[in-house]
Amino acid sequence: MAKKSLQRYLAKIKKDYNVVLTEENYKNIILEELESPPSLLDYFRDYMEKNKAKITLEWGCLMFLFIKADEEKYAPGIEKYYRLLETYTPNWFTEVGLAELQLRYYGNVLKARDGFLKGLELKPDDAHCHYNLGFV
Repeated sequence: MAKKSLQRYLAKIKKDYNVVLTEENYKNIILEELESPPSLLDYFRDYMEKNKAKITLEWGCLMFLFIKADEEKYAPGIEKYYRLLETYTPNWFTEVGLAELQLRYYGNVLKARDGFLKGLELKPDDAHCHYNLGFV
């Protein structure tokens, strides 16, 4: 079943974004998609290095699709890919992306607060999370 899911994700990425992810390139493509700020790229380089035994091409597909859903502000996609990424080690970007969705789309300040706090656990000096917690 997992192989079928992976093939569906790869086909969707190729069809919708004209990008071909492979075992050899998915980490670089994720970094290219994130592009800035430099602290986020540093965070993800470190995250991928620390979790290299756990992350897979499937993680790369799900992360790519989460990034695209976040860019497009597509709430169902953000939620879907966040849930699918929960089987992997949490990362700052997905936690904060879901927290922002909770705050700005659903108006759920308690879930947003929890998400920003989780973001701070993963990236303690993050000004973005501190700002949003102050806002909340």
